[in-house]
Amino acid sequence: MIGTILLLIGITTGLIGLIDIFASNEQKKSWSDTVLRLWNWLDEAKQSSYVDLIRRPGLQLWSAVIVTVLIVSTMWLGVTDFRLEGFDRSAVLFLLSSVFRSRRRYLDSSI
Repeated sequence: MIGTILLLIGITTGLIGLIDIFASNEQKKSWSDTVLRLWNWLDEAKQSSYVDLIRRPGLQLWSAVIVTVLIVSTMWLGVTDFRLEGFDRSAVLFLLSSVFRSRRRYLDSSI
């Protein structure tokens, strides 16, 4: 395990060294700018909360629609022997209805 990790670190270091030797200054600057933009984007993403994104009613509605379409299409195509019976059916219907209910509250409050 440790030997494999050390081997991967050595190969990565060697590849970075070869790239550094054969890359032009413009390519190095371009890669540096790309990495800097990536780090800035990650820093900004860290400051925002993903819970706020999940709580958006539009995202909840579309995720419920996509999941429903996927479930129905897999059942219709016969990809899986997926059957909703008893508690499973009521749990799925409850989740879908709660998403649509929160969407209706959101629309009523925005008027």
